[in-house]
Amino acid sequence: MPRQTLKDVCLVSRLWRCAAAVLLWHEFVSNLQSNLTKDWDALMASMPGGFIDSVRVMNITRNSGSLLIDNIRLFELLSLLQHGILRKFETTEPISARTLGLLIKGQPQLRGLTARICNNDASDRPPDRRYTKGNLKSLESLRIMVNRDQREYDAWFAHTPSLRTLLVSGPLGSPRGRFTPWQSQVQLMRFENLKLVNLNLEPRSGRLDAWTDLSRLQNLIIRSCDGLATFMVDLSKAYSNLKVFPRSFSLLVDVSEGCFDPLMDILRSMHGLEYLYISTATAEKLHRSSLKNHATSLRYFLLDTTRPYSPEHGVFKSSACRHDSAYLLQLAKLCPQIEELGIGLPRIRALNRVHNGSFSWSSEGKRSKNETLLTSSLVSTIHNPKIILRLTKL
Repeated sequence: MPRQTLKDVCLVSRLWRCAAAVLLWHEFVSNLQSNLTKDWDALMASMPGGFIDSVRVMNITRNSGSLLIDNIRLFELLSLLQHGILRKFETTEPISARTLGLLIKGQPQLRGLTARICNNDASDRPPDRRYTKGNLKSLESLRIMVNRDQREYDAWFAHTPSLRTLLVSGPLGSPRGRFTPWQSQVQLMRFENLKLVNLNLEPRSGRLDAWTDLSRLQNLIIRSCDGLATFMVDLSKAYSNLKVFPRSFSLLVDVSEGCFDPLMDILRSMHGLEYLYISTATAEKLHRSSLKNHATSLRYFLLDTTRPYSPEHGVFKSSACRHDSAYLLQLAKLCPQIEELGIGLPRIRALNRVHNGSFSWSSEGKRSKNETLLTSSLVSTIHNPKIILRLTKL
């Protein structure tokens, strides 16, 4: 039912208003500013048992107001909520440790939490066990944005027995936040998904087996991180000692110079990989032998050959042909279960793309070497009709 219709229903009677409020205010999205829709004002003026008691999901979006004023308004809003009614809270805006502590202590039924502490000041640290003990037992998904490192969040995990998903992201640009070796002595037995973004991976931080059960980890995503080579070496050692592997596993990773060998070691030490995405700016190829253990399980394979940006020319540098038709044929034979294949193929001339239109091929006699290689690569997929070819970085 449209939101405006729900608002109209609220005018019929008190009974209808209470029924509509459950749907109308289930998810509250706000930038903490008064606006023309008056949503913020209506929620703040809500009587006990009114609109505010129907909120289960809260999303605080980016705004242009004062950070101090925004934190005061958020603190006021959280103070009005009934104890334990929120199920999910998200904000990418910095909030004070005091406000985050109030949220955790007042909403112990949270299943999803996205938060970022305000300052890089040592005095403004994540809430300690006085707030977290007994109040994070229902938490299943946690996203933390760190300015320095995640070390001070380690103490939380003794109180998160249900945690399944963790995303740790650092600030864009430099200096990046650090992902350090986990200090918690508690192993997360239900942990399934880990995503690391814009971080400096410290030595020995790849020993994920120290704090999680790798046999249950199903999704590992590493994007735009420094120190990846050492991290992957440690991770390959952890997987080489593993005897039981998850039924299905997905790996997405940005590979920099010198990381291909550790990556292939990880692939050789694992079994049952279902989804593999590799983004790389290097000219190295993924050796087919590294996929041998995943021949019967690999269904989605994307090898994205990115092109480094050239500031002096203002354009992307052209990349050489990375994978020809012979490579595709051998890959199709090795992994017959592949259903979708995204791979870096020879580049084609951008001039052949009609303005605001579709691509048009050059006539056969005028095709460039790259266009000829591309057509032969496309033809090679005929030998495996299950494959959906996704052309990346043409």
